[in-house]
Amino acid sequence: MPSILRSDFPKEKLSQPRYPVVVEKDIFVTMRDGVRLAVDVYRPKADGVFPALFACACYQKDLVHLPAVTTYHMRETNDIDWFVERGYVYVNADIRGTGKSEGVWRFHSYDEQKDSYELIEWIASQPWCSGRVGMIGESYYAWTQ
Repeated sequence: MPSILRSDFPKEKLSQPRYPVVVEKDIFVTMRDGVRLAVDVYRPKADGVFPALFACACYQKDLVHLPAVTTYHMRETNDIDWFVERGYVYVNADIRGTGKSEGVWRFHSYDEQKDSYELIEWIASQPWCSGRVGMIGESYYAWTQ
């Protein structure tokens, strides 16, 4: 039996954008050792709680809207607005020692792993989050998962 390709799906069955996007930039979250990590929160402009997607890497969150390079089929973070318009909160973080985050960056260090855990817990506890948090992204973003 042949697989059904996305282009074969009736358009009315595909997810449609429902929400405008609100962005909160440069929220600082304090880690267990006092280091503050910078995150941007992209939320649906609507009341209620939503599941969250979490992306973190050393590539500077402020550069996320630059065009994709040919190495990847899209930006490594995927299309943030696409997810938010469909009812997800998207949190993008500068890992320790990169971008606007404090601390010292060490490639995939234990501190980086603990920071990811703490950021997931922080996201899940926010009033806009349903408590469900998944991770997203390619390359370094995928390695942090």
